[in-house]
Amino acid sequence: MSSTEKLAVDNTTKVVEVVHTSGDSRAIRFGLGDSLATVRATLENHRFMREGDVFLVNGKSPLSRSDEEATRLSEVLGKDNVLHIGTPSVDPSFKRDGVDRYNQLNVQQQKRLLGLMNAYRGRTFDPRRGMVPTFHDVCVSPPLPDVNRPQTSSEKYTSFTFSEFTRSLTVSGVQSASVSLNAPFVEAEAEYTHEKSKNTTRKTVTEHLTSRLLVRKAELRIDPERLVPDRGFVQAVAHSVDGTELELRHYDELLKVLDTWGFYVPVRYTIGGLVYATESTKITSYEESDKEKEEFGASVKAQFNKVGGGASYKEAKGRESSSSDTTKYQDTTLLALGGAPLTSTDDYKEWAVSLDNALNWTIIEYTELYPTLLLLRTKEHGDIQALRSAMKTIEHFRDRRPHELLDMNAYNTTVQNAVNPYP
Repeated sequence: MSSTEKLAVDNTTKVVEVVHTSGDSRAIRFGLGDSLATVRATLENHRFMREGDVFLVNGKSPLSRSDEEATRLSEVLGKDNVLHIGTPSVDPSFKRDGVDRYNQLNVQQQKRLLGLMNAYRGRTFDPRRGMVPTFHDVCVSPPLPDVNRPQTSSEKYTSFTFSEFTRSLTVSGVQSASVSLNAPFVEAEAEYTHEKSKNTTRKTVTEHLTSRLLVRKAELRIDPERLVPDRGFVQAVAHSVDGTELELRHYDELLKVLDTWGFYVPVRYTIGGLVYATESTKITSYEESDKEKEEFGASVKAQFNKVGGGASYKEAKGRESSSSDTTKYQDTTLLALGGAPLTSTDDYKEWAVSLDNALNWTIIEYTELYPTLLLLRTKEHGDIQALRSAMKTIEHFRDRRPHELLDMNAYNTTVQNAVNPYP
């Protein structure tokens, strides 16, 4: 075929029957030379193609999302002028794991997903809400992270803490080793002792129980050396510690800046969805905590099992068992992070299926958090002098004005070791 003949064919328009694997079909006019990226945009505007759908060559073989721009409609149309789209669930050779779905997203969609998860916003801390994102992206024009398959795709476990703060950290999936927490919040028994010491006349301590079912889709990691700090953050830190002499007001201002912009930014985390349940109970000794954990975990096990089938739930950590058919944890409510909203007890399977769409994922585990002050050590965009002043300010005043939740000594040591790795 000559190039002229090919051009004539490419410019031809034709009514095409578009068939979805759900059984629905539409008749829409397209140009045979249209790229599949253009066809996708048209079908999405017609609300006939969803984000997680793919083009199916010969009605069964999925076309990679990255090939859509270079592929013409004429290349995938059958002799009957039918275009097949949808989910190739009947094809056992098609990999439907989270990494494949993430890689099917184009660059703009990956950036949109990271934006929806507040991936580049700083993280600060609240006594009741735990670790929360700020309202500021502490990094600008961040590179896309590397992606890897989770070692364990799904997991269920139950744990206990003794404050609203650590309960919220547990729900969010914050690993305590990645954060410089104050001593009482690092270990459960120490936290129990701390809570009991607040009121010596009180005989009971509140135990906060949390059971989580995680559906891990992908692990993301970004090299912190590639992060560029927002200029507003750099200037705010520099302004807070500006002066020839160290003063307590500098420390107070610096903490306000870090609270506004974030003490940390996530650089390694797991995305997907999770369903969780929480309850609180009173105990009179630390030894009772494990018994309550086992009873609570067993009470929500049946509800988690309803979710498990659709979410490819395969493994469990910390198996729960109960010696009695009755339990005080009868009316536990399940809540979801990521996926479609849970509006009733019959939505579990629908929630699990909704995780097929990568844009429904969220951060469910934080593996590594990077102190935002270290963003200032970049030569081109940072301010090393302001960073050194900030370190000196924290070192000088951390004991006079201890942070309620964070160990500023440990935080500062982490920063100092990164800036000056050799003593």
